[in-house]
Amino acid sequence: MKNSMVLTLLPLLAVPAAAQQATADAPGFSVKGDGSWELICHVVGRGEDQPGIVLSPRRSSYYSAALLHADCQSTATAPSDLAITISGAKKCPFKSASADACTTTIHKGRVVQFEFSANGTR
Repeated sequence: MKNSMVLTLLPLLAVPAAAQQATADAPGFSVKGDGSWELICHVVGRGEDQPGIVLSPRRSSYYSAALLHADCQSTATAPSDLAITISGAKKCPFKSASADACTTTIHKGRVVQFEFSANGTR
C-alpha cells in the first residue's frame, strides 16, 4: 500500500517543474525589489485582453505563451531599486539594457513606464 501511494504521488510532484519550464520559455516579464511596490500592466494576448495584471512582491512575474503586447506602469515611486527583466521581446524597451539580456534597474524613487511586443508579432 505504501509503495503504491508513493508511485501515485510521483507524477504529481513532477507537474510544478514541467509548468515552470513552460513558463520560462513563454514571453513575459518579472520584477524584483524590496518593500511595497506595484506594477500595473495591460496585456494583450491571442484571444485575450487583460487590462489589470498587477505585479507586486506577492506576484512578481507574468509569463504567457499567448502574450502579444504589454504596456506597464508603476503606481507610485518604488521604495527601493527595482530590477525588471523581459523575456521574449521583439525589441527590448530599455535603453540601458545589455545586448544579451533585456534587463534594467529602476532606481529608488522613480516611476517606470514601458511597453513591448513579443517575438513573432507584427
